[in-house]
Formats: sequence, structure tokens, C-alpha cells
Amino acid sequence: MRINLIVPYDQKDIAKRRGAKWDVANKIWYIENVTELDIFRDWIPSHLMRPTQSKPLKHPIFKVTQPRTPRKKNNKRR
Repeated sequence: MRINLIVPYDQKDIAKRRGAKWDVANKIWYIENVTELDIFRDWIPSHLMRPTQSKPLKHPIFKVTQPRTPRKKNNKRR
């Protein structure tokens, strides 16, 4: 997964030594498929560092239903 970094010009050499790459077309530093993000923490945008709030998955096939209660058999004959 690619993550674009916000690297000030005076820190570009540090970012490059740590493994960041320069995107010539978009003029931005980025990392891709990195296992250790801590060394890039200072340059990762803050909105990517916040934890996300996940919601429970809802799927139309898997509905949560109440268990069925067995019906009482009526043994009376008419």
C-alpha cells in the first residue's frame, strides 16, 4: 500500500536514507509496502495516523434473528 508523506525540503535526505521514494510526476515523497512505519511517523499525515472506528458488518444474507420457540402440539381431535 502506498502512503504519501509530507517531507519538508530540509529533511528530504533523511527520508531518502530511511527508504522513502520520490514521485517525480506528482512531486511528493512516498513509501510503499513498508513493514516499519514508526521511522516515517513524523511525515505521515495526521489523518492517516488516527485510529478508525469500525462498525459491525451488516449483510442481507446473515440476519440476526430470535431463536424460534417450539409450538405446542394440540393433541385434541375435533
